[in-house]
Amino acid sequence: MVVTSAATKRLILVSQRRSVTKGADNGGIEPAEKVTEAELWELVIGLTAVEYPKDYGFEPNRGLVYLQYVDTTGLFKPREAQKSVTRALVNAYIMACKDVGFRRCHIFAKANPSYMFPGSEGIPAKGRLDDAKVPSCRPPPIVLC
Repeated sequence: MVVTSAATKRLILVSQRRSVTKGADNGGIEPAEKVTEAELWELVIGLTAVEYPKDYGFEPNRGLVYLQYVDTTGLFKPREAQKSVTRALVNAYIMACKDVGFRRCHIFAKANPSYMFPGSEGIPAKGRLDDAKVPSCRPPPIVLC
């Protein structure tokens, strides 16, 4: 009997400390409010992936990283930096995968108002893609080695 490694599911979340000096109307917390340390943080970006090791049982998936979802809540401040921070997170994850020996990366690309953060599509500041802005053809896998 041949024993093979299982795929690993990854969830990476980025949070940002909420403002305590701005008013609640700006997404901050009024200074007079009593809040816990945990309440001062809010999720802003998330990424999910499945990593298939080199000895995975199904040969076509060996050494593959499947980047499933990258989503934002629309709460990132400053708003104009959200795209570059999200891109940096994805690039850093892909480079880390390369450094530990993964050979290929497939990226799922489909417009959707909300993948990881249900209800975030109702946040006015959240950027929205439509299918016209996402490549209509399936992108080829990124070769990491």
